Amino acid sequence: MPAGNALSGIRRLVRWASLAAFLAVALAWPVVLGYLLPALSPHIAAGAALARRVLGLGAFLSVPVLALILLRRRGFCRWLCPTGRVLELCSHVRPRAQARAWGRVPFVGQWLAAATFAGAAVGLPLFLWTDPLAIFAGALGALRHPAGAAAAASAAAMLLLVGASLLLPGLWCARLCPLGGVQEALATLRGPAPRDEAGTESSQARPRRRLARRAALGAGCGFSGALALGRLLRARPKPLRPPGAADEATLRGLCLRCGNCVRVCPSGIVRQDLRLADPTGLLTPVLRFDGDYCREECRACGLSCPSGAIERLPLAEKNRRLIGTAHIDLAGCLLTQEKECGHCIPACPYAAIEERFSEATWTASVRLDAARCNGCGACLRVCPPRVITVHPV
Repeated sequence: MPAGNALSGIRRLVRWASLAAFLAVALAWPVVLGYLLPALSPHIAAGAALARRVLGLGAFLSVPVLALILLRRRGFCRWLCPTGRVLELCSHVRPRAQARAWGRVPFVGQWLAAATFAGAAVGLPLFLWTDPLAIFAGALGALRHPAGAAAAASAAAMLLLVGASLLLPGLWCARLCPLGGVQEALATLRGPAPRDEAGTESSQARPRRRLARRAALGAGCGFSGALALGRLLRARPKPLRPPGAADEATLRGLCLRCGNCVRVCPSGIVRQDLRLADPTGLLTPVLRFDGDYCREECRACGLSCPSGAIERLPLAEKNRRLIGTAHIDLAGCLLTQEKECGHCIPACPYAAIEERFSEATWTASVRLDAARCNGCGACLRVCPPRVITVHPV
């Protein structure tokens, strides 16, 4: 068997094996896959590191993939990418489809990557959520019941890519994929610019000049767009976010809408934001204290976040992070109305609420120590008249 055919056979076997492994992990441990697969992407790792100014665990998990990319042009695409494998199978439905149908489509993936990295420099990575590994991992969440809004959105995005591959085989991988764009950029920039015998730059260097122009255009648009959008978002009121969540603008860019934090929350208080009036925050994590509270022994949401939108905090630090501030409407409080209550006092895990007794009026009331309260919502869920609210900080 010729060496080329042998290598092609090995590559096909590896691609099938990796796809089967990803599917098996998704069925057995969906949260593990939801964290691991996006964390492997250098596109996500670099964007997250730039936005948060810190190297998270995902940055180190992406090193093997980055090494493969540097060793072999489009190495990850050709050997391991599960999204690419699925789309390649779809393209076989129309094996005679010609690339000229989309041959003039520009390299949008490189523009998306450049815009994301430039936006991340000012705290708002604009297109991190378009990464194929994030889409694939989120779509596999739809295999579990209940699927949730984030999994449904990722599944819809995956179906859109499948439809595009049926109509225009190869379009996503060759022109639109931001992770593919990162790989192409690294391959194009690798090594010195070719020169002919006279010492002048050869025609092979033209792709590098085109890459530089595309990168400059994408970066300029991403930088200016992120600045403008960031100012707008930071001026708007924020919802309640999980402890350790990035600031509003950064979170909306970092969040991959994978739904991992929703799946792992033991209290069921982490939900997806479904407000259509705020499209930039759609499917990002918000807190709803309608049945439980943010438990003091839990930090599952931060541990499960693959992009750093929710920081991985030690337990003590997580409990010190402000979610919001509780507010008690004393006019509606049962104690103030001289009725038996006080449920909120023992319910507070941080001893932030105490009973006060006035000898002048011989009445009892409660007082909230704002310095101790982190807005966990424990008091809110036990208040019979529902006069306690938690306001975002």
